[in-house]
Amino acid sequence: MEVRALKSQWLDLFKQKKKENWLWGCLKYGYEASVHGEEIRKPFPVDKDWRATECLELIHANLCRPLCIESIGGRKYRLLFINDFSHVSWVYFLELKSEILENFKKFKLVVEKQSGNILKLFVNSVK
Repeated sequence: MEVRALKSQWLDLFKQKKKENWLWGCLKYGYEASVHGEEIRKPFPVDKDWRATECLELIHANLCRPLCIESIGGRKYRLLFINDFSHVSWVYFLELKSEILENFKKFKLVVEKQSGNILKLFVNSVK
């Protein structure tokens, strides 16, 4: 036999065994529905009691711990703002933690001008 024919037969056999093992594994562990393309998991529960109903009604802030390597500009902290309603995120890169207030003021000014709304509630996990 030629090498190509052997290679082709081997690949066909490998694909068949792989398919059989996958199907057997699904049936063994009770995933029959996934074989037929049906969803077996229920959606994740929404545990939040309250969510924002308009833009800038609730903004979350987080200061990420220092990066192992500073950026070219010497920035090592990331200040993240997330709009709870639209899930739009803004990232500010900081050299020092003391720059948080200054950057928050800039952020507030910019987003209020762009959206035409006023920031109502601000939740931070900055330590």
